[in-house]
Amino acid sequence: MNTHLKPFFYFENLKTWEKIIIGVYTAVTITLCIWYFLTSIDVKKSILFFYGYGTSVLIYFALYTSLRNLTSYLIWFFFGLVQLTIYFLTIHNQSLIMARGHASSGLKNTIILLVLFQFLRYISLKLQHREFVVPAKNSSKDLLENKNITATDYFILIIYIGTYVGLVFLSSVR
Repeated sequence: MNTHLKPFFYFENLKTWEKIIIGVYTAVTITLCIWYFLTSIDVKKSILFFYGYGTSVLIYFALYTSLRNLTSYLIWFFFGLVQLTIYFLTIHNQSLIMARGHASSGLKNTIILLVLFQFLRYISLKLQHREFVVPAKNSSKDLLENKNITATDYFILIIYIGTYVGLVFLSSVR
């Protein structure tokens, strides 16, 4: 058993790269909100669609080490609450309906996937006594920590992607 594990919930100061990503994401969020009010309905659909679904991908593949820190996790959870608010403000706008569902449907997934992230961390810690890592393409190591990939890491990846795809599918059912 790895005795160097941090507690499941811990607070640390954000690293420089985390601050940069959060700052850029904040700027993108503000820019998209302003752009949303200044643009056509088709562009509004694209903004809502890519903002919602893109965040879910970013969270898992780029922030899996950062989200272990409760400081970072709560910031991203706040972004999820902002997205959920935007979802509730836009979901009744019929002009935002796309061929396979409402453009804002992906905005409600961020919080669900953040909660799933913590559950998957718990599973990883129980099964392999270490934090999970995200498998890199064509490598036996992950990208961010250079740790060896295990079968559990692949299993966790499949659960996350399966949940993401399932949420996308459910969002497209009318």
